Amino acid sequence: MPSAKQVMARFDRLDNETERNNFKTIWQDATDYVHIRRNEIISRKQKGSQRTEKVYDSTAIRSNDLLASSLQGSLTSNSALWAKIKIAGDDFNSDDAVRGWLDGTSTAMFRAFNDSNYTLEMAEFFLDLTSVHTACVLIEEDTIEKRGFNGLNFRAYPIMDYVFEENHKGIVDTVIRKCTFTGRQAKQKFGDKAGKKVLQAAKKGDEQSFNYLHLVMPIKEYGGGRFGNPGWKFTDVYISCEDEVITRKGGYFEFPYVVARWAKASGEKYGRGPTNNALPDIKTLNAAISYMLQAWAKDINPSRLVPDSLGFTIKDVPGTNIPVPERFIEAIQKGALTSQARWEVSQHMVSDLRQAIKEAYFTDQLQIQKKAQMTATESAITFDLMQRLLGPVFGKIEKSVFTPMVERVFGIMLRAEAFDEAPPQLEGQGLEIEYVGPLARSQRMGEVAAIRKWLEALGLIGQFQPSVFDVPDFDEIAVDMGRLVGVKEKYINSEDTIIQVRDARQAQIQQDKQQERLMESADAMGKLSAYQPEGGGETEA
Repeated sequence: MPSAKQVMARFDRLDNETERNNFKTIWQDATDYVHIRRNEIISRKQKGSQRTEKVYDSTAIRSNDLLASSLQGSLTSNSALWAKIKIAGDDFNSDDAVRGWLDGTSTAMFRAFNDSNYTLEMAEFFLDLTSVHTACVLIEEDTIEKRGFNGLNFRAYPIMDYVFEENHKGIVDTVIRKCTFTGRQAKQKFGDKAGKKVLQAAKKGDEQSFNYLHLVMPIKEYGGGRFGNPGWKFTDVYISCEDEVITRKGGYFEFPYVVARWAKASGEKYGRGPTNNALPDIKTLNAAISYMLQAWAKDINPSRLVPDSLGFTIKDVPGTNIPVPERFIEAIQKGALTSQARWEVSQHMVSDLRQAIKEAYFTDQLQIQKKAQMTATESAITFDLMQRLLGPVFGKIEKSVFTPMVERVFGIMLRAEAFDEAPPQLEGQGLEIEYVGPLARSQRMGEVAAIRKWLEALGLIGQFQPSVFDVPDFDEIAVDMGRLVGVKEKYINSEDTIIQVRDARQAQIQQDKQQERLMESADAMGKLSAYQPEGGGETEA
């Protein structure tokens, strides 16, 4: 078990390492111009203070907001299931009991996400990811008030609140996060173990904030024996920095933090991305707008030449009076002095800079311009282009962010018995995550369109050669198309059910045919018995 001093020393080492200090300058620029709510990198700001001092143009802010919201909206949805649990392989996915449990489990997880603060906190998470390109969210079960499942709680933290380390695979497996509590809050969270100084402040009603550290790391790195639940894979320790004592220790079955990077340069652990590429243009644009505003002010309220006998002092502001010898005024210029700004050049440069910034944040691809005269084919081509350009980016984030997140939520809910009892066939089977969010569905629509075009072509050929209808497996096509468009598994019959339905239908057809034959025979017998030869009696020889 690491001591409080060891944890504090480890945090200080990671917080002051050369790589992180170099990134702090980049993060400060990114938050000054792009994600202004987070611009507390090098120095803390007062609550409620102005944070737009350096911003003269909001193009980068709006572009970053659009990219972040597009990420969240494309990968998840509040109105439809965006992730499903399935069995690895296809051995049991067609079993009715298994499919029912998988559908119910996926639906329960979807509701848990929607009932939590997931949407609010993940919005901040994605803004961090697109601006400083490193984002972190903590996933925990909500405050435990009763047995069973009590809901989920998500908390996104700014880059300066945490440090982290990677394992040999480049996966983040250690996080140390600094946090602050008032004496009252600390006592609520840690009880009598909050620390002596903290408890004294709480007793006095002092609202002073105290610093704490939260460490999560692989439990095997303790070096000693296991403690607590034997299923824990990660240890969880809170440290009071003022008292230098451990205030709480525990553990997790899954790593509770999701730390994502947009992209990484070789040998670096912090992320890089669109803002890094756009920063030169963002700074230049803001400087250009600043100069243009100065020139605009001077043109609106120009300086004037006045006789120096009036005793004016020159000030470099719009509307100032510039004293010159009276005999020179008429020779130089009468009246107002404009800025002489080349507005057409300035506007062209500003337009180019704004376009470059928008391209860095994929704004053109995210805002599909639907012209009134755009045909359905043109619209499909435009949308396909967007998917091909952004699909790899979104897909990477889908795997790095949502896979560990869904696994964490699944583990929490499974241990809380929030799911129905699993069928015995699932014993020892591995589970997989299938993403069926808006982006996944739109990507699959290309496959659906290909199947439709194929069937339409077969329909044309079949008019001349009916045997072509023997080629497609219509059962498989129907099932695959249903899954591709996001139909729930419970709406698709299993193979056994399909066989039963068809056998029953065939039996009914045979029964109907037999009944029809019996009716035809009865009708014939009735007609025969009713037949009488003309004239009646015997015929003479």
